[in-house]
Amino acid sequence: MDESLSKPGRWRQLLPLGILVVALSGAVAGLGHWRGAQAAERLRAAHLQPADLLMLSSADCAVCLRARRWLDAERVPYSECDIGKEPNCEALFRRLQAVGTPTFVLRGQVLSGWDASRLAAMLDG
Repeated sequence: MDESLSKPGRWRQLLPLGILVVALSGAVAGLGHWRGAQAAERLRAAHLQPADLLMLSSADCAVCLRARRWLDAERVPYSECDIGKEPNCEALFRRLQAVGTPTFVLRGQVLSGWDASRLAAMLDG
């Protein structure tokens, strides 16, 4: 153990820093949750149909799973196409020159990766 930390009073000096780190972590998490909730509301308010939002996915994609869980939990309608199981999905993936999964197609606009806020922002244009 670092001897400087074992000196009496050293822990009390570090305590405010620890509290600050915890508070900032909580604030960042809260902001992320708020942004996700705002994105979900915008997507629901757009009255999407499953055909309006397509997620090109792959079976071994952990980010696809996270996106799928979020979309389902937030009741955002979408359709999903597995590029490893469906040849027409793979063809679309190649035609879009997508770089990875998930790739979203929202009313003709393409988003690579998962970011609920960026997906909702695509509704603007």
